[in-house]
Amino acid sequence: LNTLFHPNIVKVYSFGFLESGQPYLVLDYLQGESLEQVIQKSNESENSNFDLGWMLKTFKQISGGLAHAHEQ
Repeated sequence: LNTLFHPNIVKVYSFGFLESGQPYLVLDYLQGESLEQVIQKSNESENSNFDLGWMLKTFKQISGGLAHAHEQ
């Protein structure tokens, strides 16, 4: 089912539609905060600057997974 194997891409186990027509995905469970939550927290704090090293590492991980997906 899952043909994308990369450390920065979550594994898809199953997908389909419920009787109501609502689509669903069965994915690996990843514990922690989403990128959206991290950004929202930063925007709400007085010090809204991200650490440059953290930003570069995160961008590299995201773009690595995206590049792999495009190659496939």
